[in-house]
Amino acid sequence: MRRGGYLLQNFAVFVDIHNGENPYRCAKNQIAVFREEMEKNKGIIRQVRTMEDIYENKRAGRISALLTLEEGEACEGNLDKLKTA
Repeated sequence: MRRGGYLLQNFAVFVDIHNGENPYRCAKNQIAVFREEMEKNKGIIRQVRTMEDIYENKRAGRISALLTLEEGEACEGNLDKLKTA
C-alpha cells in the first residue's frame, strides 16, 4: 500500500447471516482482530474516524484505515450496538 501511495484503505466487517453464527458476535470478533492488527502496525497504519484523522496520518506518513460494516444484520435490529462495537 505504501508503494502504491495509498492514503486510505477500507476494512469491511462482513457477516454471513446464513452460516448460523451469531451476527453480532461474529462482527465483534472481526473488529477485535482489526484493532489488534492496528495496534501491531500502528507505525504504518492507524484507524480513522474523521477527515482530521486522515490528515494527521498523512502528515505523519501513515496509511489511514477506515472500518466499515457490511450487512446491517450484525446489529440485530438494534442500532445502539453500533456504539458498543
